[in-house]
Amino acid sequence: MPVDLGISGIEDILPIGEKLGYDAHEINWIVDRNSEKSRRLVEIIEGINVNSQKNSNSLTAGTSDLEELSKFASGLKESALEVLNKSRESLGKIREGSQAIAEVQNLIDRVSEEMDKSSNDVAGLLELTDKVAGFVTFVRSIARQTHLLAINATIEAARAGEVGRGFGVVASEIRKLAEMSSTRAHEIQETAGVINEGISRAHSISRESAARLKGVREKTQLSGNVMDESVKVFEDIAGVNEKLFESISRQAKTAGSLSEIFSSLARETAATSDSTRKVTELIKEQEQNNRMLLDIAEKLVKNVYALQKTTLKFKKKDELIIGINPALSPDVIKAMYLPAINAVGETAGFNFRVMIAADYNALADCLIEGIVDVGWFSPLAYVNARYKADITPIATPVVNGAASYRGYIITVPGSGISSIKDLKGKKLAFVDPKSASGYAYPRMLLKKAGIDPDRDLSEKVFLGTHSRVVEAVLQGTVDAGATYSEALDDAKKRGLAVEKLKILAETDPIPKDCIAARPDIEKKRGGQPEERIYGLQSKKRKDERGRIYHKRLYSGHG
Repeated sequence: MPVDLGISGIEDILPIGEKLGYDAHEINWIVDRNSEKSRRLVEIIEGINVNSQKNSNSLTAGTSDLEELSKFASGLKESALEVLNKSRESLGKIREGSQAIAEVQNLIDRVSEEMDKSSNDVAGLLELTDKVAGFVTFVRSIARQTHLLAINATIEAARAGEVGRGFGVVASEIRKLAEMSSTRAHEIQETAGVINEGISRAHSISRESAARLKGVREKTQLSGNVMDESVKVFEDIAGVNEKLFESISRQAKTAGSLSEIFSSLARETAATSDSTRKVTELIKEQEQNNRMLLDIAEKLVKNVYALQKTTLKFKKKDELIIGINPALSPDVIKAMYLPAINAVGETAGFNFRVMIAADYNALADCLIEGIVDVGWFSPLAYVNARYKADITPIATPVVNGAASYRGYIITVPGSGISSIKDLKGKKLAFVDPKSASGYAYPRMLLKKAGIDPDRDLSEKVFLGTHSRVVEAVLQGTVDAGATYSEALDDAKKRGLAVEKLKILAETDPIPKDCIAARPDIEKKRGGQPEERIYGLQSKKRKDERGRIYHKRLYSGHG
């Protein structure tokens, strides 16, 4: 479908070229940012993919370990059950032993009582044998007396003669009985002595046995106490083993559940890892498409640049082309530069057409080649252009009442960087080798801190614009970056979290941008550019939309 470009005549070609320049730069800017974000996304996804693969491998290994742990827990459960049964069995035996000792102790108590009774009985027998001995002594005494009487009777019978013969026989028999009684009494006495000795020995043995039995009883009592304590200890051990078995059973069950969970998680993680790999491949394809699109956008910028160069032949006498550094986004350039440019155009009687250069060097080349009439340079870009040709400095802009600004080296909290000296070995983002606040001044700050930017940094990257530097620092793709105050203000307006930024170093005031004209503009347009273009000295006019003070700060090769 054809598009209406709004071209009604030759005079519309230059404005359309200007608009195409804006649009091409905007497309290139957006595609470049999109490509950078896509590249960053690829890095993140690749990191996720690597971590996902590691997680999958770790989960697989963890699953294997958990399965081993589950088997070990099951074996431990069986061992705990065996220990529990053994402890219960031992407790039963200990209880039986304790009961047996108690029974033995009761038997010993009864035997001890019987021994005490037997000892008392033996003591009674000793008393009886003593009485028998006394009785035998008494009998022997009677036998002696009877024997003496029998002897006396025999003597008297002999004196009586025939009359006393019968009485003598009786006396003789009595004497014999007395002798026999004495003999038997002696035998009884000897037997009683033997019995007495035996009873004495039995009594002594009984007393010793009773004493020994008492010792055995005490030891048995001690053993009984020990066994009672052992029963309590084994009851405690059995209780602990019971709890241990229950705990190990729960652990075995938990280990089994964990093993199942980890197995399921490992399968899901493996599936996720595969999905992440596929997503990574798709995003890489998208990144390649973005690169192709970026190449197309860059070609578009070049083609539009060629178109603008071609359309210069249609430039009117009151039209001037002003080129601007691509330090910021097209929207910011429109917001910051156009009000001042339009105000100056009204004052000077010119209609300015804006061209955004491809880079810092390209602006100088455009001015020298006559593609643009006036260039809005950063300080270092102006110095570079001044070395190439005798361009004419016209003015420096005043922003917020100041003709200078400050450059910063920034980072974010949590980067591990607390001072500029910590930047050694770090990755730094710069804007452009021809940028004052985006490279030259920060480079001097690094050297003052003892850091060689060419040798002491792990990596230095040039991102082309201040906006990209600020974004890269906030995103963490670089450790620190070089930018300037107005870029931070712009980032804040765009909703970026600039309050999170930490300023590591600040430059001295840097002179503001220089507005310079191409060398032959006086010949082709007539009059001094300061007076003819800006008319500041003759009209003394100020416009609230922007102020540009004529000031020759950039004379010579400065």
